[in-house]
Amino acid sequence: MMKVLTLNILLSVLTWLFLLASSNIYAQENQTPPKKERKVFYGGGIQLSVSSNYTALGISPSAIYKISDAWAIGSGLGYLYAKNTFYNYTNHVFNTSLLSIYSPVKGLQLSANYEHYFVKQKIIEGNNLYNYPSLFLGAGYQVGQYGSIGIQYDVLFNEDKSIYNSPLIPYVRIYF
Repeated sequence: MMKVLTLNILLSVLTWLFLLASSNIYAQENQTPPKKERKVFYGGGIQLSVSSNYTALGISPSAIYKISDAWAIGSGLGYLYAKNTFYNYTNHVFNTSLLSIYSPVKGLQLSANYEHYFVKQKIIEGNNLYNYPSLFLGAGYQVGQYGSIGIQYDVLFNEDKSIYNSPLIPYVRIYF
């Protein structure tokens, strides 16, 4: 009797182990593999600054790497055309940039953007070549995952060297 009871327990345990193993295998077969999340996005920004005597138009393509749902870092290149009719000069500006983006809550995007400018200025007396740094701190309304429209402030603004009329610059930034 003891042998039959031991055999029944052994068969019950083996049956349960078989059922558990086969259900685990079945569950694994029906799972779809997780999608690999994209980490690199391409895009950039456009710039526009207009006043009565000043116009600036710029484009800055860049790429960013998504570190987390809230953070991204990137780099870019840019070109800016600026004209001041009061002082009678025209600037052609090339720049390089390092960018960090932080999205703490849905709808808000904060950014820090270091840019180094290389300026060719055409004035009445001739050409003026120089370079200078800028550090923009910005805040904008987030559109989609990596798009925003907002305003940025140049904390290194130098009135004598800056190609901008003001340290406050509006921006539009879009990444795909």
